[in-house]
Amino acid sequence: MNLFDPFAQRSLTLRNRLVVRPMREYSATDGVPNDWHLVHLGSRAVGGAALVIAEASAVSAQGRISPQDTGLWNQPRWRRGSRSPASSRRTARSPA
Repeated sequence: MNLFDPFAQRSLTLRNRLVVRPMREYSATDGVPNDWHLVHLGSRAVGGAALVIAEASAVSAQGRISPQDTGLWNQPRWRRGSRSPASSRRTARSPA
């Protein structure tokens, strides 16, 4: 077994075994991820990690751990105001 060998689990096949775990970034504004998230997580994908797991997101503003948590309650603003991780998929060395 090698770190750069493909890894398969059920219907998921990763190009290698490099996985970035979720990190608590505490840098969202009103639940919306910003450029920090795009650059931070995108750089891991571009760097060759086969799987990048974004941080936890609160379901409601009242359920946040901190005021800077990402959140699902603000989806309309999230879609309008932030760039999607899809841009990382377009430039990643490994499939995102």
